[in-house]
Amino acid sequence: MKAITTKVYPSTETKSSRITASDLDGNRISIRSDLSTSDDGHDMAAIALCRKKNWNGVLVRGAVKEGNVYVFLDDSALVQVPKADQLLPYPEPLRTRSGNKVAWNIYASEEEARVTSRVAVHNASIKEKQGYDFGFCSPGSIKKLDSGEFEVCIP
Repeated sequence: MKAITTKVYPSTETKSSRITASDLDGNRISIRSDLSTSDDGHDMAAIALCRKKNWNGVLVRGAVKEGNVYVFLDDSALVQVPKADQLLPYPEPLRTRSGNKVAWNIYASEEEARVTSRVAVHNASIKEKQGYDFGFCSPGSIKKLDSGEFEVCIP
């Protein structure tokens, strides 16, 4: 996923103000703009870089000290921020295995296991505050089984 940063360079005696847009791969463009103090000018610079590189999609803007940052909105990269005390549901596993202090969910794909791992870490932090003890087990840990499936420790 591409991230674009923008930065304002104020006018000098010989140059008007400009805004640069760049990414971590070294792609860069600079535009002259009277809108250097508004988001519109930063948006124009980010869009100019996208057009130069023939990138399409929806950009999401955020602010940083030096200017703005833009990332492409991609449903597969969305990160849910749950309420601090809200337990989250796990994706449906192929099967489960139970223990005394934890359980294990088994998944066919590593991606499902990673999603479950993030949920397990979140849920474990809530249960820990409620006094639960997981023994020597680590909720959120992923183990690849000989079968090629993935086992995730859940609280």
